[in-house]
Amino acid sequence: MRLRGYYFKKERATGTIWSDLSGTYKVETSVYAKRLYDLGMIRRKTPRIEEAIDRNLENYFEEALRNGDIAINKKQETYKQEKQNEISSETQQLAKNTAQKLIDFFSEFEFEPNFRFVNTLSKNSEYLEDAIEYVTNYFALTNNPHKYNVAEKLKSAEFKLIVANLQALETKTTINKRFELFYGSQGTGKTTQAIKLSDSVMVCHSAMLPQDLMEDFQFIDGKAHFTPSALQKAMVEGKTITLDEINLLPFESLRFLQSILDNKTEFEYKGKVIKIAEGFKIIGTMNLIVNGVVYALPEPLIDRAAVLKEFKLTADSLMNALV
Repeated sequence: MRLRGYYFKKERATGTIWSDLSGTYKVETSVYAKRLYDLGMIRRKTPRIEEAIDRNLENYFEEALRNGDIAINKKQETYKQEKQNEISSETQQLAKNTAQKLIDFFSEFEFEPNFRFVNTLSKNSEYLEDAIEYVTNYFALTNNPHKYNVAEKLKSAEFKLIVANLQALETKTTINKRFELFYGSQGTGKTTQAIKLSDSVMVCHSAMLPQDLMEDFQFIDGKAHFTPSALQKAMVEGKTITLDEINLLPFESLRFLQSILDNKTEFEYKGKVIKIAEGFKIIGTMNLIVNGVVYALPEPLIDRAAVLKEFKLTADSLMNALV
């Protein structure tokens, strides 16, 4: 029998207990060894009281350690690590049920919640309001035709239950770390806030291709030279950069950004390996609607955003225009 990373065996004829509690597999005479063996057998035969037995086992292990009957060795450390990484069958079932509920919830909107969306939603579900905000912004930024209908359904008891399940799961893995997106009308303070959080800024426009994102062109001594852009420097130095008006970039450039936000540590550009340092982040700022036209972003890029934040005009932000 294996228990807490140690092995136990009892001889039927003599009742002698063998274990490697002390670091060496041998006959055990300690009262703790006998009691641990008995508790282990009860635990195996009576799974309904497993939790209570585990508490007793933990107490006896601690007493035995204090008494010097158990050597602190790698087996105990390994067991503790395994216990920390263990995902119970109940947790797995809850995760599966929650994933199915998410699929069912969004099915009427012809939207399939993908892996990144589900993970980021979970990370934004500490409060119900945060989860509602994330989904609302996601649908708005992709200009989903069902954005108004989904906003209404987010008020339902069905979505509240989904969020409660997400809160119970306490998702540990964080996929999206390199991208945040701030949007809102001009004068809402989104770019000002982004700049405060950034080391550099790059203003985007509709003619900016991937090479324009990666390199700056200039004449030095009458000759053309290409030098690393602010974006490339932010990558290799592990810094934060604001891409202002990110949604004005052409599709080819948005696809390029999508590729560098996939958590890869390096990629090849013009035959040269560009290493992406830990800490690199892009904060995109944008006006979603310009002159009545929606300038949305492709869904795969929105999927990579850890934060989707809307900035709105308020009386406070407008009052200075009147005095």
